Amino acid sequence: VTYFDRNYFARGLALIESLHSKSRSPFTLYVHCMDELTRLILSKLKIPSIMILARFELEAYDTALTSTMHTRDAREYLWTMTPTIILQTLERFPNIDFLTYLDADQYVFSDPEVIFHELNSGSCLIHEHRFSRELEHMAQNGIYNVGVLAFPNDSRGRSILEWWRLRCIEWCYAKPHDGKMGDQGYLNDWPTRFKDVIVTQNIGIGVAPWNMR
Repeated sequence: VTYFDRNYFARGLALIESLHSKSRSPFTLYVHCMDELTRLILSKLKIPSIMILARFELEAYDTALTSTMHTRDAREYLWTMTPTIILQTLERFPNIDFLTYLDADQYVFSDPEVIFHELNSGSCLIHEHRFSRELEHMAQNGIYNVGVLAFPNDSRGRSILEWWRLRCIEWCYAKPHDGKMGDQGYLNDWPTRFKDVIVTQNIGIGVAPWNMR
């Protein structure tokens, strides 16, 4: 599952192309379109293995989410949506066994099946920022990065998402505060707060400019 608007449309298409290129197994990518132009263009493209979902469906599902719209800027509101997007997808499509969330600017370089192998019987899979020494000052953005997350569609995975959703509705701003930072700082204590959270040991997951050495 992912979400993007017209500003990230090219990145979203690159993500979709990379999944088609590298996935050896059939998949469905649930794309939550954050504006109508994105939904219309994706509908016309008729890309295989894509399930297109409209923003209004998400907001109708979660009125507590929409109540935060006027208290945050556009980026902060999108961050607030992240756990709701994942949770709603699991609840709307109960046939899903495991769901991986991908930021729209991710790109897949090899078969993503390794994510599921590592998650195995865990309740959630997360990955560290792994900041390089030169960028350690960026640790205020959180120990873990939201860019790749995986959840089983069971009570353990959904309970983590419900907790995260409530926290983001309470506070989700683009500034560090009391150990929080956007939707991301809340992940800091997941390995101790929740049971069976897997911190990936695969350094190929979450490769980014801030951890290249």
